[in-house]
Amino acid sequence: MTLVEADGENADEAVNGQRFAAVLCHGVLGYLEQPEPLVDQLCRCTAAGGVVSITTGNAKAMAVRPALEQQWDDALASFDTRGEIGVLGVPTRADTVEELRELVRIRGVEPMRLLPSTQPRLSPRGTQRSGLTGH
Repeated sequence: MTLVEADGENADEAVNGQRFAAVLCHGVLGYLEQPEPLVDQLCRCTAAGGVVSITTGNAKAMAVRPALEQQWDDALASFDTRGEIGVLGVPTRADTVEELRELVRIRGVEPMRLLPSTQPRLSPRGTQRSGLTGH
């Protein structure tokens, strides 16, 4: 394995056009206002027949975390939002399975499986977070 430090939006250039059997982007898209340039690079860096794996916040499950914390007013308000202040203390945004499916499909990658997370996962601060996993 080789680690390359670079801006994800310039990944193809950073790896000199090399293609990979698997390209992973876990927990990053939610911090980007516009995920399209990064998704473009993820798909571009994936070899024919390879796998692109994306995990990001699930826009349809924004109420899960506050509900698990019994913050009922926040849970109700979350039904009408696509973002929150995340566990790192910075604003995040969330995507739907349908949006992710279209983002990769229009870039020539056929989604094999897109799964909304069925189990909340623990965040680093011990609060519950829900996620969306795309494989």
